[in-house]
Amino acid sequence: MTVKEFATSTKTRMLFALTSLGVATPAEAIGAVIVFYIVDTKNLPTAWYATFWIFYTIYNALNNPALGYMSDRTRSRWGRRKPYILFGGLPYVAAFALIFMAPFDGKTNPLGLLIFFGIAIVIWEGLYTALATGYYGLLPEMFGSYKERTDAS
Repeated sequence: MTVKEFATSTKTRMLFALTSLGVATPAEAIGAVIVFYIVDTKNLPTAWYATFWIFYTIYNALNNPALGYMSDRTRSRWGRRKPYILFGGLPYVAAFALIFMAPFDGKTNPLGLLIFFGIAIVIWEGLYTALATGYYGLLPEMFGSYKERTDAS
């Protein structure tokens, strides 16, 4: 008699891991290219970008735990995590695209560019946090053992 190593199927674990690409890839792209895009391509003054990024980081430090708290206390017919995934995915992609659609240039309208970029990145970050919190919060709920969680992630 053989002992079943995992309670979930290989397909389930692989699909869960594959879904991580959709959550993480845009976030990694933002981290890798946003400063070059906004400062070098759109010509926002570097000091303006740096000052904005300080405030954005503070917002992010408050936003992440708040959305985690909300996710933990969500009560819905789909559970605690799935609403954030079901209703956050498409807006997350749209907000990501919006970041790169600024109608302003930093040379002609730096304030307009900063405001547009600031609003777009804050919307995107809020959606990313909601989506990622829901998605990564599913890991311990779907996979009971440490070995399963390690294999799925």
